[in-house]
Amino acid sequence: MQMKNFNVYDEENMAVKDAYALLTANVHFSSKKEEPIKNVTICSCEPGAGKTTTAINLAISMARSGWKILLVDADIRKPGNFKRLNNGTSLGLSNIIVDGINLQDALTATNIANLSYLSCGKSVHNAIEMLCSVKFNQFMAEIRKQFDFVLFDTPALSTVIDGALVASKTDGVILIAEIGTTKLTALNRAKQQLEKADANIMGVVLTRVKKRDYVKYVESYNYFERFNRAT
Repeated sequence: MQMKNFNVYDEENMAVKDAYALLTANVHFSSKKEEPIKNVTICSCEPGAGKTTTAINLAISMARSGWKILLVDADIRKPGNFKRLNNGTSLGLSNIIVDGINLQDALTATNIANLSYLSCGKSVHNAIEMLCSVKFNQFMAEIRKQFDFVLFDTPALSTVIDGALVASKTDGVILIAEIGTTKLTALNRAKQQLEKADANIMGVVLTRVKKRDYVKYVESYNYFERFNRAT
């Protein structure tokens, strides 16, 4: 494992933390079925919808529940130095698949207990060939044994097919949409694309939701806080 103790940002807003805790619980409920869900693709209709932020915060929330979590940056077309999360990492996913690097040598520790990170590695142009390779399938089998849960942060579905390819190899996919920005037609196209890949769509997460709207949705959001004040 790369020695750098990578600092992932941790959300301080309690409403946001509660939302991710609820998402963690829903993933846990899905995992109680006959075929447990152990790896999930996080994808979006278009860039900038909050996909990476969702993947990070969900990974943190799940790790704090005691699960051994791996967060994988599967956007292997974009050079790592263009991503804040990959700063300081030298090895990653593409190095494992293309160069045969050992998984343990490519993993990066984080400041969150139970949470490991795997960067995208070096930029590659033959991403589709890599994701369809036998070596990638072997990698999927290896991480399934070593971790309780793996999250794949993938490119937007409107840009390349990579996200759908990864989704076809995982147990489920969570689609990210930005409220007020992502159009229903884009969601439908993404849904059709994932269905063609025979992906298991677990649900849609709306991002950029204002706190007042979230509180309206979860009517008893701060019930216990009010109860504790009263007592």
